[in-house]
Amino acid sequence: MTIPLDEIRRARERIADAITKTPLVRLDVDAPGEIWLKLESLQPIGSFKLRGALSAVRAASPSELSGGVVTASAGNMAQGVAWAAREAGVRARIVAPDSAPRAKLDAVERLGGEVISVPHEIWWQTMVERHYEGVDGLFVHPVADDTVMAGNGTIGLELVEDLPGLDAVVVPWGGGGLTTGIASAVKALRPGTRVITAEPATAAPLAASLAAGAPAEIDYVPSFVDGAGGRALLPTMWERARELVDAAVAVLRDAGVQVREVDGAPFAEARYPNMTILSAEAYSYHEDTIRERPQDYSLAVRNRIREGAFLSAADYLQAQRARTALIRRIQAVFDDADLVLSPAGPRTAATFEATLADPGAQNRVPSYTNAFNLTGLPAISVPCGFSSAGLPIGLQIAGRAFDEATVLRVAHAYQRATAWHTQHPDLGV
Repeated sequence: MTIPLDEIRRARERIADAITKTPLVRLDVDAPGEIWLKLESLQPIGSFKLRGALSAVRAASPSELSGGVVTASAGNMAQGVAWAAREAGVRARIVAPDSAPRAKLDAVERLGGEVISVPHEIWWQTMVERHYEGVDGLFVHPVADDTVMAGNGTIGLELVEDLPGLDAVVVPWGGGGLTTGIASAVKALRPGTRVITAEPATAAPLAASLAAGAPAEIDYVPSFVDGAGGRALLPTMWERARELVDAAVAVLRDAGVQVREVDGAPFAEARYPNMTILSAEAYSYHEDTIRERPQDYSLAVRNRIREGAFLSAADYLQAQRARTALIRRIQAVFDDADLVLSPAGPRTAATFEATLADPGAQNRVPSYTNAFNLTGLPAISVPCGFSSAGLPIGLQIAGRAFDEATVLRVAHAYQRATAWHTQHPDLGV
């Protein structure tokens, strides 16, 4: 769902002669870190929107532009589209909410744009449907067009070039096009950089949706921040937001947890000793019962338990040595950390259909929980989202030996701050 880095670079080439590479200015404030401001107010129209509008219009063919251009905007994108249309020599028509500031609409008209004022609900419907009845032309979506987001992404290229050591980027969220563009560029060039969104308190549908784990509509209250925020997310932007915004870890950070990244977690090393020890001990425990009352076990369970009969004492001792080494490695991580956070696994569980077709499918899905099952350290997995296929994703929280209290306290805090545990996949029933 990201915008490819090559597309963002091509957008920069398209618009380079017309936009301003705006400066980064350090904010003089007493803070624990450095805060830098990207002054997009210095663009020719006073807004970053010129980047996306120019990128889209200049990427269009003459035949696509023959009927002029249309957009839906409260003012800033309208000015960008009107500016780009005037340069291209085509007509620009703007569908604007009747609450749009008069000063911005006057600027649109000075640039040659024609304003069509409509109630807020009609304006929103125009953005969702990408069309306004009776008005033809190339619709330049203010948020969801890839060429618009690629133009916005040129800001991310400049951020990384001018401040290569940046740790986080705070981006205002109006509809998601600016966040998607900047995050696509920044995360492609500096994957560890956090992307944080900022919304008006009275119009924050993204925050509500991330907390609910699904798109959520809010009670929208207009404010002086007329260019950002709304009643709900555009449907196409929810998946982009889930992918690009660091949500799960951010929730814990917001709750006061200090988080840092570590390398070399020995998840893959746990699989062999875990399965070996589990199979050997399961067969040892069930050997007599499974021989005397095999009907008490399903065929699949009997076959799995009997795998342990083929393991030698040497196999078992080797697995125990690997377990001891693994315990030492994981305990070293806890020398300066209280918890380890990780996905529950590198991919989602096998689907029900796949398991019916192949009963062993689920057993072959790798799991990051093995390491803590094997070493006996306390760990819990909590729901933290869904894959693009609608399958649940788990966040694993593991702690020091005998410190179940901290693990449970943090897991509880995470679930109080989110609603993923109340969601479930579409079961088709």
